[in-house]
Amino acid sequence: MMDKQKAYILGCDYIGLAMIQELGRHSIPVRSFDNEFDIGSCSRYGEFAFCPDPAVSESDFIDFLINQCRLEDEKPIIFPVTDLWSSALAKHKDQISKVAIPCVADWETLLLLIDKREFSKWGMKEGFPVPRGWSFDEILSAKDVDYPVMAKPITHRKSSDDPDNVQEIKEADKFRIRLLSSKEELLQYAKSFNNFVSRFFFQEYVPGLSNLMYSVGVYADQSSKVRAVFTGRKVRGYPAEYGDCMVGQVDQIEESVIDMVAEICRKIKLTGMGEFEFKSHPETEKKYLIEINPGGWTWINISPFCDVSVPFIAYQDLCGVPIPEITRTTKSPGEVKHVRILYDLPNCLYKYKKDGHPEWSMGIFQWLESIQAKRIIFAEFTWDDLKPFLFAVIVKIKTFFKIRFGKEDNQIA
Repeated sequence: MMDKQKAYILGCDYIGLAMIQELGRHSIPVRSFDNEFDIGSCSRYGEFAFCPDPAVSESDFIDFLINQCRLEDEKPIIFPVTDLWSSALAKHKDQISKVAIPCVADWETLLLLIDKREFSKWGMKEGFPVPRGWSFDEILSAKDVDYPVMAKPITHRKSSDDPDNVQEIKEADKFRIRLLSSKEELLQYAKSFNNFVSRFFFQEYVPGLSNLMYSVGVYADQSSKVRAVFTGRKVRGYPAEYGDCMVGQVDQIEESVIDMVAEICRKIKLTGMGEFEFKSHPETEKKYLIEINPGGWTWINISPFCDVSVPFIAYQDLCGVPIPEITRTTKSPGEVKHVRILYDLPNCLYKYKKDGHPEWSMGIFQWLESIQAKRIIFAEFTWDDLKPFLFAVIVKIKTFFKIRFGKEDNQIA
């Protein structure tokens, strides 16, 4: 029996951890890379190695990656997990393709997706249901802005050889997403972020909390045909209005939305994995496309338990193994849930109330009831891979003391 081709995972955050574990459970040899030690670095399913930081040493990172690939007997399949790793890989895709098989879109496609301003313009031009958006200068002069609006970086994390890119990323993280209720708040926001405000994008806010946000996770093959579709809904995000998924569940979404996703993949020539994030209007139930995230997404670990393992299907296809024409989620809404336990529990015990959302505040027994499902998948904890959970607990304790002594922002921690 031939040895399986190796999988390279670029990035060892929670997305990377999920992909390392899923591919490793299929007995695929996995190597994981990051410029810092993160939760996925200690998974028993991956062989971890440090690499140059693509945020500031893109060229060194690409040279490092090529040299690693040359050591393999067969071309490894490379999976980037976030915008940062995806942008480095896509920009040098032709070069990397000589020694590996990158699971990433072409650079032109990726640049459209990670540039929120350009994607908004493209979506409106093509007639897709995207919220309106403005640059800072545009929103100041616009006459028809309905507040509140969302402020977000035009590009969150992109690879570079510029050492100043680290500071830009830190600033973008600090002010990553803000809900601005009026023009006065917009001006105050701009004042506090004066040096970087031109790098921010302001998007029409679709009302409602994060439990109205749906994810359509896909794998599109080399002809941009969708071959795997996961559909789910956030139950709770943090912050409550727009934040990362703390509890999510498998769910259904209209077929028209699935068809739209497939159409967009064809039009932008998307290849590889991606998450289409929609928000349902609380009154009309119209689904607005908020953004498309290339690569994995924060709760991708739920997909294998919903009969559509997006990472494994992608790996098989890129290895040349025949896969079904399309694989779809088969579970009923709420049958499987993803829970980021070390974050969601304290959020529900006190943080949501403190933030002005008492409707999501609850005691521990209510919380336990709220996460009940036929199958619960924890982001940090699994019996067959305990080291990441221990790592997450240590990080959480350290973060608590940093916040306690005023050394770290309390928004996400």
